[in-house]
Amino acid sequence: MNCSNSALRGFIICPKCQKKLQGSKCKGRHKHYYYYHYEASCKYRINSENANRLFVENLKKYQPIPEVKKLYTSLLYETHRDLSNSAGEQKRRLAEQIKDYEIRLGNARDLLLSLKIDPDDYKVMKEDYHERITNLERELSMVVNEKHSIEELLNKGVDNLIKLNETYADRDLSDKRSLIGLIYPENFTIRENKIQTARVNKIIESICLINRELRAKKNGTKDDFYLLSRRVTSTIQIHTNFMQDLKKLAYFQVNL
Repeated sequence: MNCSNSALRGFIICPKCQKKLQGSKCKGRHKHYYYYHYEASCKYRINSENANRLFVENLKKYQPIPEVKKLYTSLLYETHRDLSNSAGEQKRRLAEQIKDYEIRLGNARDLLLSLKIDPDDYKVMKEDYHERITNLERELSMVVNEKHSIEELLNKGVDNLIKLNETYADRDLSDKRSLIGLIYPENFTIRENKIQTARVNKIIESICLINRELRAKKNGTKDDFYLLSRRVTSTIQIHTNFMQDLKKLAYFQVNL
């Protein structure tokens, strides 16, 4: 089967038998025709040109707008922070715990000076509190640095998606199939000329939502940003897949 007509092979789920569609060609009167289908026992088949055209058209809704690339990064970071129980809240909690152990250490020192505890007891308490404080400070440092790490991943991911979408038609079969798997981790079905799937890459799904909101509001304000951030947050149920999908998108190799 011609590689240009087989990119979706194995990604489309048959709407009738729920099997992955393969590809084949049939000889017509004047040329060969390519189809995606499962096997002879299942009568469903779809013309590969039509399926590929639908996929490319559907791909457009996931294309980031280069001029507002920073907006995607900001909104997605806010979404991650809000749905991860807020990095700010976590920093506050850790800072409070560090302060609590510092107070305990100070109290232990006062007890030592007032001869209410002996030096050996103070030494044990001091080592324990110092260890706890060190561990909490290390955890706090990781939370502080998380923002820069996630923002870097988001920047790389959005850049990659812009490049991949712009060059999909010109890429070889391997790159096309890698992109398809990146967008649709659980494959998809075509029904009534529409692509349906159980799950889209969470970052790409977020970009699609942001694009819809941007088209609805051409002139953005701070209030618009806040409301848009809330809508993205409420729509996307963040779990392990968010960071997994972000890393896959950010580390995807784009060779232009």
